[in-house]
Amino acid sequence: MKKTIFITISLILFRLVNVYSQEISETSLSFMDGKQNAVEAKYKYSEDIMQNVVKNVLEKKKIKRTKSVKGYELYEGIVFEELSADKIDFYIKVDGNKKESTITLLISKGYNNFISTSNDASTIKNAKNLCKEFNIYAIEEFLNREIKKQEEVIEDANKKLNKSIDKGKDLVKDKEDIIQKIEKNSSEQKDLKTELEEQKKVLSTLKNKK
Repeated sequence: MKKTIFITISLILFRLVNVYSQEISETSLSFMDGKQNAVEAKYKYSEDIMQNVVKNVLEKKKIKRTKSVKGYELYEGIVFEELSADKIDFYIKVDGNKKESTITLLISKGYNNFISTSNDASTIKNAKNLCKEFNIYAIEEFLNREIKKQEEVIEDANKKLNKSIDKGKDLVKDKEDIIQKIEKNSSEQKDLKTELEEQKKVLSTLKNKK
């Protein structure tokens, strides 16, 4: 048990130590019938965690999703001042597995006019900062989940302890009953032995009269 707890704590600490080691870079990918510039961020957290983080962060910023396009969530014609003062089309997708994930962002100023550092360095920088913000919220999300799991472990252990305590009380009660039965049996044996000796005396007396 102690070894399991130590391993669990070590894994949590390892994840937190490496939390800021996510990679954020610009990349080029095929999208909307051409090669488009995008921001890609890799995280040491599960796809499920990052999907939840993206959803919560954007809802908190009151950024409303329009629809899904080619696997991306599209926030069309929005004013996202943390990224740009202009209206933009904001595309975001989360891919990954249970151990790590990747967030891909594309930003267009309409008519598939996707931006890059070369034509809007400020917005790209802000997009990368948003990816860093996602990472900060991922720490909290990860810890909340680990806390919940640990609370469930403790709850389960507490149930097992209470069950064992109740069983112990039953065993003590059974022991007391057995002790009482042993004492009763011992008394009964004593009485029966006395009765047996009396009957033997009667038999002896009868034989002596022959």
